[in-house]
Amino acid sequence: MWRIALGGLVWVLSLNAAWADNSREVMQLLLSDAGLVVYGEVTEPTTSGLYIAHEGGSHVSYGCKIRVIDVIQGDKPKTEVISVSIDILRDHPCHPLKRGDKRVFFFAGLHSVEPPIWITKDIRFCVQPASMARELKQMVEEMNRLRELQKTQPAKSPLR
Repeated sequence: MWRIALGGLVWVLSLNAAWADNSREVMQLLLSDAGLVVYGEVTEPTTSGLYIAHEGGSHVSYGCKIRVIDVIQGDKPKTEVISVSIDILRDHPCHPLKRGDKRVFFFAGLHSVEPPIWITKDIRFCVQPASMARELKQMVEEMNRLRELQKTQPAKSPLR
């Protein structure tokens, strides 16, 4: 009986470890593909008060303003408060954003208008809980160290 219970526990733990590895890879991919990742606080929830629905209402777009608390990846914006365009699933746990919400935001790039508007990267992962900020920053540091290490290591031939 104990062997079965322990065997099940080992299986559950290994399943959790596999899931953790996969989610880490997803976050590394999102980080490497994003133009800017910030930990910030919503100062103005919607700049127009308007939500634009897409694809039968499955996700929405809206503008808001975010005070940048920390830059996790990318170049620091020129201003402390940035204008952003959020494109997010309607049933995302972080939607709708409210004044004072602190979150991690993934941005793809910038609209070249004045003032510039940052655009979110992905409708599923563009906004993350604030609790992920420190882990994501550590992940970026690890990725940067690995990149630097790879620059100093000579490339190995696949035939050897």
